[in-house]
Amino acid sequence: GTQFGGGAEGIGGGGGGALQLGALGSLTVSGIVDANGGRGGNSDLGYTLSAATAGGGGSGGGILIQGNTVTITSNATVSAVGGGGGDGAYQFINIGGGGGGGGRIYIGYFSTGSTNGATLSINGGFGGSGSGGAPTFGVNGTAGTIAFVQSAMVPHGTVTQPPAVAGTLMAGSFMLLSWPSSATNFTLETTTTLGAGANWTAIPGRYATAGGNFVLTNSINGSATAFFRLHQQ
Repeated sequence: GTQFGGGAEGIGGGGGGALQLGALGSLTVSGIVDANGGRGGNSDLGYTLSAATAGGGGSGGGILIQGNTVTITSNATVSAVGGGGGDGAYQFINIGGGGGGGGRIYIGYFSTGSTNGATLSINGGFGGSGSGGAPTFGVNGTAGTIAFVQSAMVPHGTVTQPPAVAGTLMAGSFMLLSWPSSATNFTLETTTTLGAGANWTAIPGRYATAGGNFVLTNSINGSATAFFRLHQQ
């Protein structure tokens, strides 16, 4: 893990940092994975203001776990907890340090994923205690976030590129479009403009086959510009 030690007198605790675990195939986590924040340092009885103020807890870090198949076993612990605030001790500044905020745990899988009741912790740290006759406790840190999602990552490190669409201009404002018939999970789409604001529209219909290709005769409007692509479903 990346848990750091607490801060020195009056110094805030270290942040939890970042951890990434990834596999192109199967990934199993059965131990302890942590990116916890460090505890803030207690205030000092000295006379410098920086040491007299209790340090805040460090924030929890980030943990990224990704794989084609991800299994978090029941005895595993994955945590990105915020560190606790330091305790106030100075006679005039008796306020405890604030707790660090919880971090983020992201578990992404392509095929299957399970956590099996494992311990996943993103709690904020507790505020430190005060001192003297009217102590004031530091504010507790807020909790972080956990995401467990089926991601869009491609297994085994392969990337499927869409096949090219070939176009042949025909007489009478028609265009013959063709692409490999092996591309059964792609939809033909068209737009009149390119760029971020392009509005791609699917061209419906059952496509004919000829010579190992899907073929479609599409009407074009005079000299209007049209673009075509194959979009994976």
